[in-house]
Amino acid sequence: NARDVHFSGPTAFYNVGGSILSNHGYHRPVAELHAVLNPISEAIHTRDRKTSPPDAVCMDGTRRELIQNITDWADSEVQPNNHIYILAGYVGSGKSAISQTVSEVLQRGNRLGGSFFFFRGSEDRSKMTGRFVATLASQLVAAVPETIPFIDAALLSQPQLLQTSTSLAVQLHSLVLSPFKAVWSGASSSSPHLPQSQLPLVIVVDGLDECERDNVQVTVFINSILDFFRENPLVPLRFFIASRIEPHVARLIPYDELIYTDLGSSGSDKDIDFFFRASFKREIQRSRVVQAYIKDNGYEPWPSPKHFLSLSNHAKGSFILAAYMVQYVFDGSRKDGLTPMKRLPNALRIYPALDELYSQTFSRSQHLPFFSDIISTLTLSTMPLSISAIAELLSVESFDVLHVLATLQAIMQVPVTDQAPITLCHASLRDFLKDKRRSGPLFVAPTHHLLFSYRCFVQLVKRSSYGSLSNGGNTPVMAYSIKNCVSHWLSFVQERNDRVIGDIEEFIHGPTSEGVSPSRHMFLSSMFSWALFHRNFYLEVFVQNIPPIPRALIPYLFAEWPRQLALAVKYGPHNLVSSWLSQPIGPLLHCPQGLRWLMYSLEISEDEFMIFKNLVQRASSIIDIKVAFPI
Repeated sequence: NARDVHFSGPTAFYNVGGSILSNHGYHRPVAELHAVLNPISEAIHTRDRKTSPPDAVCMDGTRRELIQNITDWADSEVQPNNHIYILAGYVGSGKSAISQTVSEVLQRGNRLGGSFFFFRGSEDRSKMTGRFVATLASQLVAAVPETIPFIDAALLSQPQLLQTSTSLAVQLHSLVLSPFKAVWSGASSSSPHLPQSQLPLVIVVDGLDECERDNVQVTVFINSILDFFRENPLVPLRFFIASRIEPHVARLIPYDELIYTDLGSSGSDKDIDFFFRASFKREIQRSRVVQAYIKDNGYEPWPSPKHFLSLSNHAKGSFILAAYMVQYVFDGSRKDGLTPMKRLPNALRIYPALDELYSQTFSRSQHLPFFSDIISTLTLSTMPLSISAIAELLSVESFDVLHVLATLQAIMQVPVTDQAPITLCHASLRDFLKDKRRSGPLFVAPTHHLLFSYRCFVQLVKRSSYGSLSNGGNTPVMAYSIKNCVSHWLSFVQERNDRVIGDIEEFIHGPTSEGVSPSRHMFLSSMFSWALFHRNFYLEVFVQNIPPIPRALIPYLFAEWPRQLALAVKYGPHNLVSSWLSQPIGPLLHCPQGLRWLMYSLEISEDEFMIFKNLVQRASSIIDIKVAFPI
């Protein structure tokens, strides 16, 4: 029943997410679309690398052959099995530097479709769920403006598309793969940006191994792009992926359907040698001491060719170790009284492994007050924290934190202001500290998750906002504490498993500066309550993929929760704990069906439940007395 339908010029129609859209379709302004997508600018190759690591790019003259091979691949004719290039390599081998350089080269040639640099410990950049796909889509909008109506149509037809509840595969297809295919296949036939004869566009993704606890989504991502290119072998879109290849990724790789390069076997000795020579040349030009030494020795080259050979052999292909060695030799802030010429032999005695680098660096501040607490906080934090935030969490002064971190800048980036985030220079540092066999006395034990959770809880109590978890205050520490109070508790239970009860008892009876600690009792009673009764609530609000409670732990939590609650009420302010009796436990105590459900769901005997009920009623009575006779 259509009337007065007119077409002006070539018009194509395309199905995007169930919406039929023409190339003349309306779409919202580009600035508004970018605001909706809300990309992570700190994850793109144009980021400030000093504040948003990794701070790495290939030095001019290094990796020439490899970079040329990658650009040749990017420029090559589209074939069924050359859409994906995986660059694998060990820690410190220079993968991120290569990704950064490749991104910049492709950008200069208008060939970059988008980039994303994952980084462990940075909440939004350490997971694929969330803003990863939206960040790629926002760059695709700029690279190929003809994709705008298709991306916008997908967002309008699927309002939930950007929510974490939407699968990564659906997001990737709706916002990146299908819009690009639509433009290329002729839905926008007048496109000057992507004629079918043009060279392919490349999307760069760096650091899949940085996605902590996101193995499933990494698998979904790889399978999604593999399936797309199997179905669309001629679409001129490519993915360059640089990552350590973890076992769950290695199992997925069909090596006959992509290009695969291992930096460990590609040979980097020549590049490492070039790096050392260029770095020493630069530093010598800045050092009058070294210049005078060379002059006094008849202009004999320093370092000698033998020195450079020893340096390269010692680094064993690790650019991060090579950079540390150069920094060590020319570090003028050291108070050892040594010249660079004297330090060079010492650098060659540094064990050629990152673990040794970390141990030697930490030894400078390991003896300082609060060292263990500060390093544990940095290691276990799920997002970068500032100096002031760490000080607030640990109830210490900012200068105490800075005192510990000041000598660690070889392995972490310590900002000039107390409010800017601290970042670890490499993901392997966190792995090192969490492995007792590797780190020895520096080991950050899983029990620190319990202390971390407690410290987050204390911040909530201090501001009397704990009664309403949605009211988190307006400080970064408060926002961090609300979410991570629960997540660190869950990590503690999961990692300690059969030792949880012993750790909790030690925590209960451990020394405290405040004598009887109401906050400890309030903390434990709230964690026990959430673990037993509120799991669905914090599953939706705080964390995903909550592990099951170990069966052996349930009777202990069931018996100990009301005891801790009674102590919290006895020694603490009743207004902060009275709400714990109201939902959902209060109604259950007066509902026979609810009581039966509680017993069966937790597999608790009737005798155990009667003890529990009596203890809860005792806590409730104490609250009633406190309300009636406030002190």
